Amino acid sequence: MKQQYQWELLAVGANDEKFKVEWREKRKITIISHRKRLLDMDNFIGGTKILTDSLEGMELIFLDNTVYLKSEYIQYKSKVERTEIIIEKL
Repeated sequence: MKQQYQWELLAVGANDEKFKVEWREKRKITIISHRKRLLDMDNFIGGTKILTDSLEGMELIFLDNTVYLKSEYIQYKSKVERTEIIIEKL
């Protein structure tokens, strides 16, 4: 599944050098989930682990620990299901 996420990130141009994280650079990610049914927040956050690992593998975040990464998780009820990822430098 991690490889699938990385292929999807490549498809949207996430491998461009301008998005690569610098050594020890801090970033913030916001993961926004649009679903027909909202998830329990613990399940939602736990379900994003592979996605976060993929972002690290693609060098879009330095490490997925709280020293280098601030994470925010938002859910919306929607008929059209999708996930948005916003990455910001801190």
